[in-house]
Amino acid sequence: MQRSIRYRQACRSMPVLLAGLACVLHARAVDLNRLDACADVAATLALLKHPDDVVCSAARNVVERALVARIDPAGVLQPCFLKAPPKAYTNFSCLRTTWETQQNLFCFRASSTAELTDYVENYPSKYARQVKTYLEAAAACPVANGDAAAASYWTAPFALHAIARFEFGYNLGLGKSNPAMASMMHGFARLDPTLSGAGVDALEFVSMSTGGNSGESVNRRKASRKREAGDWIVYLDEGIDVEMFKTHGMNVNAVFRGIDVERMTKPARPQDEKEATLASWQKVAVADFADERFERLSTIYLKKETGFDITNVVAQFEERMPYGWRGRNAIRVAPNFAVFSATRSQRCVEKGGAILALVMGLLPTMNVNANYGSIMFGVIGVGACGAPVRATQNYFDQLIDETMEDIIHHIERTP
Repeated sequence: MQRSIRYRQACRSMPVLLAGLACVLHARAVDLNRLDACADVAATLALLKHPDDVVCSAARNVVERALVARIDPAGVLQPCFLKAPPKAYTNFSCLRTTWETQQNLFCFRASSTAELTDYVENYPSKYARQVKTYLEAAAACPVANGDAAAASYWTAPFALHAIARFEFGYNLGLGKSNPAMASMMHGFARLDPTLSGAGVDALEFVSMSTGGNSGESVNRRKASRKREAGDWIVYLDEGIDVEMFKTHGMNVNAVFRGIDVERMTKPARPQDEKEATLASWQKVAVADFADERFERLSTIYLKKETGFDITNVVAQFEERMPYGWRGRNAIRVAPNFAVFSATRSQRCVEKGGAILALVMGLLPTMNVNANYGSIMFGVIGVGACGAPVRATQNYFDQLIDETMEDIIHHIERTP
């Protein structure tokens, strides 16, 4: 009792900056009591569906400020820290974001790595039966669709990955459809060490998304870029981030494409065999650029003549990933990154410009049988070749579109 009193007194005396996190940090075991609190789940879902009923406040501490800066640098998600979080989460920080028709709620409070370690080390004897009961009770909630299961870091919300590393958690489908049109997750994560303070090194989190995060809306968006290629399925991307390749102060124009590859109908293949298959598709793009009289530039030449180090590109790619994805084999750059320079005479080259082409791959996701990785390729015009000239733009578009179709044709013919 006296310890509890001293704890409350200490919390009241802490600076406001850290109170939101540090005052909820105390010795406790992992509590599994969020998804099965049926009334709280229903009330939180109702709040999320009526965003006009909430009052927002500014970020109040270093973690909240970092969260907003990392997930919404462009300011398009309408971030809102709830001044009055849902009743079940009064000692959590709760961030609501909006994207098109999608509403997301991400609530978190301090935990400790000791709790996470206790869970992992004592799961069979201390937590296994509790988890089973927890998920059964959550699935039985009237607001749920009957689907409750252990979660993986792939299904954790982006907001979590921005500031912490997912350790374990649980998913609950909401509504009566399958797949669910709304979902909820409860879990635990290790905080980015650069954000830790006042003894806070881990987080407990609860997230909820509705109106676009799962179910039919996600399938609809994915289907819009889906193509079948024999036994293969490819998903086409055009929004590749080329900021890392831009040179400050120079005109830059770029056209990039990405192809994500899956295979659903054949037995699983070993990881090394899948990586070799991906490399064979990358070689198609390499050959196409060679046919266009692009010269492949060696790593040594690039570093000596331009200061451009391919290994730095890979490092920058890793650095641009959310903190929670780094080093988890979530996204791994294939080793055969290739850079080319155009040798065929182009008017913009004659005026002092340059055209570079790049081919890179993302290795197949570990332990995901259907995933065969991604191929990304594109051209970058700099200087006079980076100016918005119709003839140059048409050349870029035609070259990349033809390369994309050639790769898809080879994917279709792959046994």
